[in-house]
Amino acid sequence: MAGMLNIPPRCKRTSEPANIIKKLCLALFLLVSVLLSPKLLASRVYAVNGPVSNSPTPPVIAPPSPEQVKSYVLAQAEAAGVNPAQALWIVGHESQFGQNTVGDGGKSIGPWQFNLKANPEISYQCADDLKCSTSLALQWIKNGKIRMWSTWTYCRAWYSNCPF
Repeated sequence: MAGMLNIPPRCKRTSEPANIIKKLCLALFLLVSVLLSPKLLASRVYAVNGPVSNSPTPPVIAPPSPEQVKSYVLAQAEAAGVNPAQALWIVGHESQFGQNTVGDGGKSIGPWQFNLKANPEISYQCADDLKCSTSLALQWIKNGKIRMWSTWTYCRAWYSNCPF
């Protein structure tokens, strides 16, 4: 057997403890790999107050359509004793009946376009919510604050079809 290396006999022996350690290391590696797999990790994520639910994500609720905004504002204006034409004019021209709910560089929010910088007492959540903002807007109109909306204040100057 020319060309083969002569390995001394003491080096050919395998040490049983070394083989056991290698096998244990391999077993530990496999166990850790399985336990840390993304699928298993996802099921072990915890929130502050306990495990996160494995239930599906709740559906995203679509914003109301322009027709729904018109219908809601009309009904609420009539119920509040506010001229529905005035309320519909404002919400229609401020946000196109809820289709453009962010204006003035992010300062005006929701279907009624409440300017949150000028009115810090109004929360973003209320301004952005059709029910809350409509209730507040109708109160403002009843209390004589209708000129707070530029589309009302400049109705005749800006719109040739201004009915007021």
